[in-house]
Amino acid sequence: WQIGLAKSFYTPLPLPPGTYTVGTGGNFATIQDAFNKLETDGVAGNVILELIDELYTAPTDSFGFKLNGPIPGAGPNSRVTIKPALNENVTIEGNGRYLMTCINTSYMTVDGVSLSGVTTFTFHANKNAQYTWNGCLDFVNNSDHNIVQNINFISDDYYGHGPGPVFETFQGSIAAADSNLIQNNFIKRAGIAIYVGTIPTLLATGNIVRGNFVGSETDSL
Repeated sequence: WQIGLAKSFYTPLPLPPGTYTVGTGGNFATIQDAFNKLETDGVAGNVILELIDELYTAPTDSFGFKLNGPIPGAGPNSRVTIKPALNENVTIEGNGRYLMTCINTSYMTVDGVSLSGVTTFTFHANKNAQYTWNGCLDFVNNSDHNIVQNINFISDDYYGHGPGPVFETFQGSIAAADSNLIQNNFIKRAGIAIYVGTIPTLLATGNIVRGNFVGSETDSL
């Protein structure tokens, strides 16, 4: 009885500022484990999620790795950054509708560090006709002040609508994705390179798209 009472008063704590490894033998075994912690308990300062495996396979569904925000405690001085570990060429791969979806998620940075070399980050969406499109990274609805940079994006759904980075607003949302920065990414192959969209009743504002590279000598869009 006493153990049960103690558990009932247990309050999970937000992640303290610092770097947390994600992958085999890390602080979190999977990206989804880390996302579950963020959306439930939040952060108490700047947090870095460092990817230590070479390959992460996303769930084959509409969302892939899913973060259902907002992240408690996230703000201008308490950002969440996802990046590869030093000297790791990291790939997230899968064949669902998206590889990673962040809903109502603000103050997140997804940073690949470099487009080439020993430390890189690639999103690779495989073609799967079960879905209307096969996309890479999706920020949905009230997702503001996010940064997506130095990422390699590949969607094999290049004859359809398969996108690289996406900021979109669903019907019924009360807020659009505003004030996001998409820069220095290489969209090697995709049906839609970069999508920043809204609905007629909500105007997305303040988004900046700059310095991205679209297509290659062998993979034109």
